[in-house]
Formats: sequence, C-alpha cells, structure tokens
Amino acid sequence: MRTASPRPRVVVEPASSPAVTCIVVTYGSGPIVLRCLETLAATLRDDAIAFDVVVVDNEHRWAHSRTRRLLALATAGVRVIAPGRNLGFAGGNNVAVRDTTSELLAFVNPDIEFRPGWFPPLVAALDRATIASPVLLNADGTIQETGHLVAADGSTWPITDDVDDGAIVERPYASAACWVMRRGDFERLGGFDTTYHPAYYEDADLGLRAAVDGAGTVVVGASRVVHARGGSTTSSAPPDISAQRGVFRRRWASHLVTCPPPPG
Repeated sequence: MRTASPRPRVVVEPASSPAVTCIVVTYGSGPIVLRCLETLAATLRDDAIAFDVVVVDNEHRWAHSRTRRLLALATAGVRVIAPGRNLGFAGGNNVAVRDTTSELLAFVNPDIEFRPGWFPPLVAALDRATIASPVLLNADGTIQETGHLVAADGSTWPITDDVDDGAIVERPYASAACWVMRRGDFERLGGFDTTYHPAYYEDADLGLRAAVDGAGTVVVGASRVVHARGGSTTSSAPPDISAQRGVFRRRWASHLVTCPPPPG
C-alpha cells in the first residue's frame, strides 16, 4: 500500500524512475520514524533526487500496527509493506529490495535524522567502494561512529575518530544505520543474511563479504547524519547477541585472526 494522508507531515512525490529507493525497516518504532522520513524527504528534494521510500513494518507484540497507523495519518506517498510477522532486519530489507527497481539503494534506520547534503557524497564514493556510509553523530553533534573494528573473537566496537569533510576512509564495516549501495552489488553479494535473525551482525557479515569481493566499505566525511541509537525499538534492555556473534565468528574465523583485540 502507499499512504495517502489528507494532511501529511511527510510527502513523497511519485517518481516513475526513482534514482534511489530508501528502505526503512521498523519494529515498534513509533513516532521517531516520522522525523526520519521528514528529514529524508526534505534533504533529497533539496538535492533534486528522484526517490522512493519503502517502510517494512515488522510485526511487534507490544506495538501492533502502531507505525502503520502513524504513517497513514501523517504521510503521503510512502510505500508500506506489512509482512504479517517479524522478518527481522535482514529479511525486511531483502523483501523491500525485491519489490523495487532503482539502481541505488539506501538502507536507513528509523532513528536517523538527516542533514542537508548527506546523499550525493555517498553516491560519489561508490566509484571506489561497494558500501558507502556517512559519519554517524550523536544528537549533540559529537561523533558516534565512523565505522567499526572487528576482533578475533567476533566482538566489534565503533571507531570514534572524526573523518575530515573531504576525506573518504576504508573501514572493515560500518553500522547499517545508513548505507548506500548499488543494487547490482547488493544482489551479487546475496543481500543480508537472514541467519542473523532478528538482528545484529548482518551488517558486519555483508561488510566483510563486500571486502572479500574487492571493494568493501568506506565512511565519507562530507556526509553526516544524526543517529538516535536504540530509538528503532521499544525495548531499553540490552539485546543478547551471543548467538549471532557465534555464527559470525565461526563463519569468518580465518579473516578475524589478524584483527587486533578490543581496546582496554
């Protein structure tokens, strides 16, 4: 379905041939997704980008259809996929990709707030990389992440060194809170792996597959977005990701042994 609120807060104009499809996977996300879509649409319009927006609203036991109701009330032109169950992060994104045709794909968390000019530098960086990610900022403007490092035991931790506005730096991977990829690369690599259901480590896994394929991941200093980390779910409890880490560690053991241990 495509939303059609008579008084929309967010409007996505129909594009017969969008340059990019922005995919947002939600899970009981609530109102924060509206700020994401509002800033997403405004910044892409300002850059004269033809775009489409697809929201995959996974079923949530505590917030059944809440996101869908918000989208219906406050947006127009947003495509909503309601799978009827929780496909997880990987499955939700994969389903949306199969339902789109644009050459470029932007994978976006619902807790991202976009800053002007974030998109064109990421597209330009795809001339040298498979995955392009912006600098992730905290709400106060401090650096949250400029990519991740991976240790031999499969644990990961964020790099918090800033990246100059004119710089593009290679990283082992970056959080998929905001990625831009070419469709052909995503499909050739097999998309996100649903083995990591419901979430966590699927971005690290795809990042390493991209690196083995030859181009890998870059973080682009000229592109900056705010990430309200943890705002994409309704739970404040830290997730148990031991099973996902175990899958990742076993799968990538031969590539992780050369990585340094976590700091301190």
